[in-house]
Amino acid sequence: MNFEFLTGDKDWMGCGAKWISERQNNGEFNYWVVVDFANMEDDRGFGHKYYATAAVVAPSRMTRKEWAAALDSVDGDQEYFDRDGRKMTPAERKQREHMAVEIVHSYNGGALLWQGQGNNAKKLLEQAKEEGSTLGGMFFGFSMDKDQNAMGATGWDKLKGHYYPWEK
Repeated sequence: MNFEFLTGDKDWMGCGAKWISERQNNGEFNYWVVVDFANMEDDRGFGHKYYATAAVVAPSRMTRKEWAAALDSVDGDQEYFDRDGRKMTPAERKQREHMAVEIVHSYNGGALLWQGQGNNAKKLLEQAKEEGSTLGGMFFGFSMDKDQNAMGATGWDKLKGHYYPWEK
């Protein structure tokens, strides 16, 4: 799985950044794997310099209520994301998809696949991409079946924006 820069600073080791995979599909819907990297050097008591996560984000799986809340959190314009909008070039479509992924990831973090910490930034980033590729690729279904929190919400629940398994 290949990743490209999504958001953050050119000095990603100092300020953090996010990378996004190419669009994936499980036969039912599209999803992306997002790798989030943070510098924790100034966080007293953390114990390691860097922290990274890999998460699955699928904007189309969110409920309308959760999508509206995510969009509202960034003062987004729903008209831009309407499917009945104007014809788009492949580059415009990719930009719109990446914006939706970033909005959802910033709002609820998606379904966590992996998290790690360490003192070597490059090795940690490579490990996060490798774990994201494996768990978000061939082990996608198994990864989504895992509990995401102590309340019993699975990855499938988190993709909808739910923190509790009984939410509808």
